[in-house]
Amino acid sequence: MMFAFEGIRLTILRTSASFFIRRWRDMTYPPLSQVRDTLNVRCCRSPMPPEVFRALSQRNDLKGWKQVGGHLALFAVTGNFVWLFWAQEQWAAFALALFLHGTVGSFFSGTAPTSWVMARCFRPRP
Repeated sequence: MMFAFEGIRLTILRTSASFFIRRWRDMTYPPLSQVRDTLNVRCCRSPMPPEVFRALSQRNDLKGWKQVGGHLALFAVTGNFVWLFWAQEQWAAFALALFLHGTVGSFFSGTAPTSWVMARCFRPRP
């Protein structure tokens, strides 16, 4: 029975792979040099008044510290849970806490620390 199941799975994989390969080969688009003049990309901007946008994009020290402090506190809390569950040898809870700690820690690369280091979330000093 195991071999029959493996054969069915391989057949499904082969047919789905060949479907996607055929579909990929059949996709032909005109060159950009021909389409560039007539290309019309439809985009939708929200009808936000400029005053509201300016008010929402004002930098604020309190909000900046909430953002930075909240992220660092969340990282510390999940790290403490990882250590706690490891010390108590609760391996399922340890794995979940480690996953959450890694998820929170993954946001330390990219836009969050860039805005912290460049002080984009804080009010500029005079």
